[in-house]
Amino acid sequence: MTTIVKVSNLAKDWNGQRIFEQVNLQIEAGERLALIGENGSGKSTLIQLLMNDTESTEGKIERFLPLAQWDWMRQQDDMEHIHQGWTTLEIARQGKPELWNLRQQLDELEQQLQNISVEQQSDHYNEVLEQYGSTLEQYEKHDGFLWEIEVEKQLTTIGITSELWNVPYTQLSGGQKTRVRLASVLTRETQLLILDEPTNHLDTETMEWLEKRLQQYTGTLLFVSHDREFVDRMATSVCELTQTGMTKYKGGYRDYREHKERELRAQESLYKKQEQQRKALEESIRNYQQWFEQAHRAAGKQNEVKITKSFYRDKANKNISRYHAKEKALERLDSESVQKPRDADKMNFELEASEFKGHTLIRLDDVSFAYDADLEQIEQHQNTEHEDKALIQHLDMNVQRGDRIAITGPNGSGKTTLIKLLLGQLQPSSGELWHHPALNIGYFSQELEGLPLEMTLLDSLLVLPSMTRTEAQTILGCFLFRGEEVYKQIGHLSMGEQCRVALIRLYFGGANVLILDEPTNYLDIAAQEVIESALQQYSGTIILVSHDRMLVRRLATRLLQLERSHHYQRFEGTVEEYEAAKAHQQQEAMAGGVEGYQQRMMLELRLSQLLAGLADQKQSHSSSRSHEHLSKSTQSIEDLNLEQPANDPVWQEIQSLRKELASYSSHS
Repeated sequence: MTTIVKVSNLAKDWNGQRIFEQVNLQIEAGERLALIGENGSGKSTLIQLLMNDTESTEGKIERFLPLAQWDWMRQQDDMEHIHQGWTTLEIARQGKPELWNLRQQLDELEQQLQNISVEQQSDHYNEVLEQYGSTLEQYEKHDGFLWEIEVEKQLTTIGITSELWNVPYTQLSGGQKTRVRLASVLTRETQLLILDEPTNHLDTETMEWLEKRLQQYTGTLLFVSHDREFVDRMATSVCELTQTGMTKYKGGYRDYREHKERELRAQESLYKKQEQQRKALEESIRNYQQWFEQAHRAAGKQNEVKITKSFYRDKANKNISRYHAKEKALERLDSESVQKPRDADKMNFELEASEFKGHTLIRLDDVSFAYDADLEQIEQHQNTEHEDKALIQHLDMNVQRGDRIAITGPNGSGKTTLIKLLLGQLQPSSGELWHHPALNIGYFSQELEGLPLEMTLLDSLLVLPSMTRTEAQTILGCFLFRGEEVYKQIGHLSMGEQCRVALIRLYFGGANVLILDEPTNYLDIAAQEVIESALQQYSGTIILVSHDRMLVRRLATRLLQLERSHHYQRFEGTVEEYEAAKAHQQQEAMAGGVEGYQQRMMLELRLSQLLAGLADQKQSHSSSRSHEHLSKSTQSIEDLNLEQPANDPVWQEIQSLRKELASYSSHS
């Protein structure tokens, strides 16, 4: 394979602290590398180093592919370089800077030509016109207009329709901005594509589109993503970045997890073996020490004869070499020893459900909702996202004790609107929505609403009844807030940290129903797995909205799929069961299609044989003409102008065959 990038002993300091060191990586042409690591491990910083956007503290990067053939989608926009008035289409066109600059020049020259008055249309006009023609020729030479069509095609395909093209880019939602940035980079022809969190804010439908699009990409791919399913499907290798270096594992995410578990087991086994050897050496050294001391004491006694005294001294001296050999073996063991395996620093908590004896918790009977049904509701929610404007139509749904319901669907299908109905924040336009009187809902909002942003972490817990400072600090430690961090103001925390604060509030809620709207957003993979484990052990009822396909796969026992058409599908079972049922349906459809095709061919062959036989009986039709028509269609009988008695068995069979073939045509 061809090496296109080689990283050697790379280290980076930031504000006097080392982010990572001893990073070694070799990127080969055609690889698809997933870069993973905890939040704050330096993944985005490493990408900046690769792109020559910042300088390393130590080490070197060798690039065997010119940076002009690289492309990079940042995790967030560089707002310093984004003009507030730029439209969505203009941002998407900046994926190819050389064509974007030419397009801007053309626009400026066109504007100049329009602003030149009739009196001024002399030398200056001709000069601008000549410059415009030269720029246009250059633009056409580089297929600029074809590129414009390709950009528009990518935007439309990824769900950014023409209605949004002239909208200021800064007014788009987070998910829409991610799509625009993806459309921009995917229109370039590059050899190395770097994507930093390309799956952020994307719904399942768009992520699946992105997977298919990237599978068609023939270059080398390096990407950062916390979506475990995306990593599993896309990566040929997983590169784990830690503070002390980088390890590369072959395969996708599941392969990475298996490698890590094997490493942990091997390290644990080696550690136990090492400790056994240590105990044996230490015991031998103690024995030799005791033996040595006893021999010297015996040799030093005054009443012993000279020969006995010499014997004990010789014995003591003989064991000195053995004693020193054991000491050196212990030193060697210490220098080559492996550390005791320890779990990574991660959250540690369990969610407990309050006691609930009822069977049905929530019931929706023929529920519909539209914001225009209530003008007050429109005014109250006019600033909500586009998704909240979706309709809920004739929805029937029962939430039973112990259910784990996953609500899925593309952005705009009404998932958040349904959650607000379940929470009682909205009332149905029609139908009945019933809550059990003892219902206690714990709600996690993807927007992290309701957090006391002005309070410190510690104070937010000390307001709880009977909460002591020691207990509060212990609980915060379980959620990875330690030391001086407990005095941070919640409003100054990162989104990932605020996400952990929201989980603390669930921890104290004692809810019997959890309604979770994107609970793993902003969390790294390690934190996602902790949340997943806690939810799997939770004894209450869960209603989950999430684009985290692996979380849905491992948690859900019932599925509710919403569609943009405002229809819905229910499935009583897990994701695996749903996929198996869908695959079975597809197999049946394919089998039915093949069998139907074969049956139709048999019918047409038989009909052709019967018609050919009748044609041979009629001297008024030439053989060549009859065969020409007989082989063309089931309606050739009219061309033959044959008259047969109704009770003729051949004629009856012909009519029967034609009816059967007509039924196949209507079904197809």
